[in-house]
Amino acid sequence: MPRPGSYSTSTRRRSDRQEGHNARRVGGCVTANSGAGRDKGDVKVRGLLREEDKTTQKASYVLKLDDLRKVSAAAQGDEIPIMRIAFEDDLRQQYVVVSGDWFQLLLTYYRENR
Repeated sequence: MPRPGSYSTSTRRRSDRQEGHNARRVGGCVTANSGAGRDKGDVKVRGLLREEDKTTQKASYVLKLDDLRKVSAAAQGDEIPIMRIAFEDDLRQQYVVVSGDWFQLLLTYYRENR
């Protein structure tokens, strides 16, 4: 069992695991160094989406306008900018934030194709 404070229990380790899992789910890849380089965002599917992932151990998460602007700026061309939030008490249920325009497109597509 890892000792408290070690890398295997750290926030960074949990974040790395979440990003890898989410990248596999959408058929994308994890952005190297969590977007600190030229490519921004945590997960990308080139030409389709750019994703910023947040995980919290708390029962709430404060969503900041700056975070939404960051992922929107990272999206290139027609990529969908999304913010994915996971609460560690229930990692199976994640929440995705998209702009109102993207939500409307998704809703229209769903209505026409269900």
